[in-house]
Amino acid sequence: MISGFIEAAVKESILAGGVREFLAKPYTMAQMLQLVRKVLDAE
Repeated sequence: MISGFIEAAVKESILAGGVREFLAKPYTMAQMLQLVRKVLDAE
């Protein structure tokens, strides 16, 4: 999941609901690719 500002409690709730990773804006292409690789490798 990618989002702008999000409160910590909301983020934790989202992750507890099944979202595997969270990336906050602004982010670089390298950060996004690294996170995508992490999720795919965890499959």
